[in-house]
Amino acid sequence: MAITLRNTKGSELTFAELDGNFTHLDNRIDSTGDSSYIKSVVNTTYFESIVDSAYVNARVDAGNSLDSAEAIALIDSAYVQARQVDLQRDSAFINNIILNTVDSSYILAIAPAQDFLDSAEAIALIDSAYVQARQVDLQRDSAFVTGIIDSAYIIARAPAQDFLDSAEAIALIDSDHIESRMKQVLLNPFTVASAPSTGTEGQLIYVTDGNAGDACLAIFSGGSFKVVSTIGSTILDSAGGGGGGF
Repeated sequence: MAITLRNTKGSELTFAELDGNFTHLDNRIDSTGDSSYIKSVVNTTYFESIVDSAYVNARVDAGNSLDSAEAIALIDSAYVQARQVDLQRDSAFINNIILNTVDSSYILAIAPAQDFLDSAEAIALIDSAYVQARQVDLQRDSAFVTGIIDSAYIIARAPAQDFLDSAEAIALIDSDHIESRMKQVLLNPFTVASAPSTGTEGQLIYVTDGNAGDACLAIFSGGSFKVVSTIGSTILDSAGGGGGGF
C-alpha cells in the first residue's frame, strides 16, 4: 500500500488512511530502515511530531539501550585507563621520555645561536684580561700600594709626638745623654758557678765569691775571666780607707 498524502487527496485523511500510512511506514522502518525513503514521502516537521523519542524508544530493543548507570557500569575508570596507557605514566617514565627527547641536541637545534654560549665560547669572551680590566680597583701590586702610601703619607697622618726619624732620635739621645746615665754602673752579681764560661775581650763582671770565696771584679782575658781586684774595706774619705787596687 502506498502512502496517502493529504496534499494529493485534497482533503483530510480518514482514520483508515492515517493508520495505513503508519502501517506502511512501520513496515518500511522494520524491513529496510530506509530513512531517505521516509524523508522523501513524509513532511519532515510532520514526521518529527509523530516519530518522537518515546516512539523510537518503544521500538528499540531494550538490550541496545543504556541509561547512565548502565553506561558507567560498563565504562568505568579501569576501562578508561586501560585505553589511555600512553597518557597515564609515572614520573620515572615521563622523565625518561623527556630526557630521551629533549636532550642537548634538541635544545641546540631550536635555540638561536646568538643566545647560547658553550664553555669554550664563554672563556674566549670572558678571559683573564677581560676580568682584570673590570676589577682594577681590586687588583693592585706592591709597587702601586707603596706609590700611594709612602713615608710622607704616613708622617702626615702620624702625631708628631709619637714618631721620630733617625735624625730626631740622635738629636735627643746624644753622647751627653748617654754619659749622664753612665756615671753609676750597676753590675749583675754572679757566682763562680753561675758566671759565663766565655765572653768578649775586656768584658767586666762582678763575682761574689770569685777570689777564693771573696767578692771581686773579673775581666775576660785569655779565654777566661781573670780576677782584677779583691773587694776590700768600706770606702772612706780619710786616710787608711779603701781596698786593694787594680
